[in-house]
Amino acid sequence: MPEEKKKVENAAEKTGEAVGKSTHLQVKLSNQASEDLGFKKRFRSSTVCMPISLVSAVGDVIMINKTLNELSKNPEISECIDDS
Repeated sequence: MPEEKKKVENAAEKTGEAVGKSTHLQVKLSNQASEDLGFKKRFRSSTVCMPISLVSAVGDVIMINKTLNELSKNPEISECIDDS
């Protein structure tokens, strides 16, 4: 997957931007998506790591094969740790 930023969409709703990694996507959620998913309370940041197993298609956008409700309860989505 190219390292360029891709828009992440789920159910025809823009959720944020992502940068490709080998096993996970680092996703910077929009404020609305972070609130809708309950990640604002769960994590200190709106940037989360999402396993690529959730990706159903890659093109101009990255399509996620889960509903917003399923994403909000997914234990594989975690806060990204900044290695810098």
